Parts: sequence; C-alpha cells; structure tokens
Amino acid sequence: MGHVRFGYARVTPMPIPGMDWQVDAFYDRAIWKLTFAWWPRRCYISNRWIWCKTGYKGTAMWTGPGMPVFEIHWLTKEDFLIGILKGRI
Repeated sequence: MGHVRFGYARVTPMPIPGMDWQVDAFYDRAIWKLTFAWWPRRCYISNRWIWCKTGYKGTAMWTGPGMPVFEIHWLTKEDFLIGILKGRI
C-alpha cells in the first residue's frame, strides 16, 4: 500500500508542468502598469534588461498579521504579451 509513516499514507503530489503556485498567485493579485524604466531592471520571465525603455511593472500586495508587503516584478512588452495570450496574466 505504498509508503506508510506513523499510520498515515505519505502522499507525494505529482508535479504539473507550468503550475508553480507562487508565480500564479502573484499574477492573480498583480496590478500591471506600462512604465518607463529609468534604472536598469531585469525581466522576471526572460531575464532580459529593461533600461531606458518602457516595460510592464506588476505590483502585488500581500497582507497578513503584520504590515502589508509589496512585491514588484518587471516584464518586457514581449513577455507581457505572451503571458496575456497564454492566459497567465
């Protein structure tokens, strides 16, 4: 009956490609704005530089028992368009 530990079945979930919870949760909460990048930034998906040109800045707010935390990701225009077409954003 598989692996049993302390009377409970140890279940290992099967990984599903493209279903990274942390990334998907960010994209569900993020508010995107086309912004000019004065300082060098890296695209979160492709790791390309965004510098002295426009890119999409996504901001998500995480709340909990303490102060809210703001998480910021930058995307190039191309990666943002691909994300919209794939339905991730």
